[in-house]
Amino acid sequence: TNFESLADLLLGAAAEKTHKREAALNAEQGEYLEQIVSMGLERLLKEPYQLEQQSSHYRKQLEDLAFQNYKTFIQTSDCLTNTHQDIIDATDILMDMEKQFPEFIEGCNQFCTEAIAIEKQRSIDRTLLDLHSQIREILEIPQWMETTVRNGFYEESLQIQSFAQKLL
Repeated sequence: TNFESLADLLLGAAAEKTHKREAALNAEQGEYLEQIVSMGLERLLKEPYQLEQQSSHYRKQLEDLAFQNYKTFIQTSDCLTNTHQDIIDATDILMDMEKQFPEFIEGCNQFCTEAIAIEKQRSIDRTLLDLHSQIREILEIPQWMETTVRNGFYEESLQIQSFAQKLL
């Protein structure tokens, strides 16, 4: 489904970023390993202490950063939580919509069927309206025939009869 495609796309992008980070870490580790191999014994013995000092320094910087920007961290966390909930809500709505598609399609098909039937009837009605005066004249033939015979217009009666036979 579309949801799986979206998830694959998002996870694919995340996997690509993770792969790039791992490649960068491997490059840094390689550089550090080369640096250690090229160090002398005295400097190599001081390395754990220097690493501990760097770690302590970075930890202090991280604590200072967190303390100075704690409101931003909280807002970011709230924003992330809200965004996550919005995505869940949107997914639920889309799934509900997807469940309703068969009903919607069935309703559209029924509407089309009814529209076609109405159009056919409308076409018949339009044709009937266009031929209304001719149909009326044909239906009046028996009355004309009776009137012409009653009034003694036999020649006109024969013409009406000939006309009626041509129509059949």
